[in-house]
Amino acid sequence: MGREHGFILPFYIHLPVYFLSYMFISISEEGVFRGCILGGLLNRHGVTFSIIFSSLLFGLYHYSYPSLFYGLSGAIMMATYMFQSFTARLFLAYFYHKTGGSLVGPVSYHFSQMFFNIPSCGWSQRQYPLESSRSSQSSGVSSKGPHTY
Repeated sequence: MGREHGFILPFYIHLPVYFLSYMFISISEEGVFRGCILGGLLNRHGVTFSIIFSSLLFGLYHYSYPSLFYGLSGAIMMATYMFQSFTARLFLAYFYHKTGGSLVGPVSYHFSQMFFNIPSCGWSQRQYPLESSRSSQSSGVSSKGPHTY
């Protein structure tokens, strides 16, 4: 992250930035989908419909059309991600309902799911090769990794 743009930030800067941004995303998404949408639906409709509908909206919200440019594998990946978002939010919506409208559980789960998912942070070996640039140059691989851009 940053290497392809000509700069590299140290880990002690990445960590607080990811922490704060994931906390903001967790609070805002759970506040909207659990607090506003599910809370409003529970006041007007039954529990089952409200939980399923708000979870379905959350899954659809996480649809990302660029993944479809990767063909069938991208479509399968996106469908899997949307299904995972839907099923996890079924549980969180039920938890929200049973705790009397507390967002602590859903926000905590959402934050930990994003923050501790290290591969999604861009800290993969492909972006940050472990070998030094000197040893990679001697092996014929560029210092940017196996693929030069």
